Amino acid sequence: MAYGVVCIMTSNRHPDDLYKNGIQRSSFIPCIDLIKTRFDVVDLDSGTDYRRLPRELTKVYFSPLTPATNAEMEKLFTAMTTPPPGAPEDQDPLIHDRPLRIWGRTLKVPQSTSNVAKFTFEQLCGQPLSSADYLEITKTFDTIFLENVPRMGLNEKDMARRFITFIDACYESKIRLFVSSETNIFQIFSDGDSGKSSGEITDHMRSVMDDLGLKADEVGASSIFTGQEELFAFARCVSRLVQMGTKEWAASARSVSRE
Repeated sequence: MAYGVVCIMTSNRHPDDLYKNGIQRSSFIPCIDLIKTRFDVVDLDSGTDYRRLPRELTKVYFSPLTPATNAEMEKLFTAMTTPPPGAPEDQDPLIHDRPLRIWGRTLKVPQSTSNVAKFTFEQLCGQPLSSADYLEITKTFDTIFLENVPRMGLNEKDMARRFITFIDACYESKIRLFVSSETNIFQIFSDGDSGKSSGEITDHMRSVMDDLGLKADEVGASSIFTGQEELFAFARCVSRLVQMGTKEWAASARSVSRE
């Protein structure tokens, strides 16, 4: 701003709510004051929340984990990795344990062709992988199959965070994603068989859900997320999974644009 650079920022929160309840937020308050003093804050609410409008879904999420679910996932994967009729069988072969070099390390992709890969949840989120690993995977492959996603509770907090990081990478890279899970995507982060947390959904949690156009009573609550930023990441992940299951997403995915 001192050099006259024009800055335009967007957010789904008012400046007063940025980093709300964050650690050492007091050190961030001067930035909020600067934004409110030097910028024009414009509310772009048109009165229509387009996230709440019904959108036709494609069949990309499969639950619960049954032999039929596994067979359907395998059928789709086989269809996408089999050379078209008349093409040489070795044109784009299915490779097991394909090595990906990431910052001097080697990550093995269990099954893949040049643009389609398949992982289990344990292989992708049960290992100490980072955002750099997920970004390299989504940069390399246009379509990813993720199998056997469990319902995640307190004991799976680290895996839940990796799963959120992976979904963020897929979303930013416009990946076409197919998932099989223990429960529907709205309940992945919910505690207990009923999809409800051992504690009540707080007003704060409901506010975060509302930020992303989600119904808190549908998504459920989870004791594995505590701070506001964690709750926001959790709600955003579910929101992105919903969007990635729409026909609009399937039509605009990176794999389609390359065809």
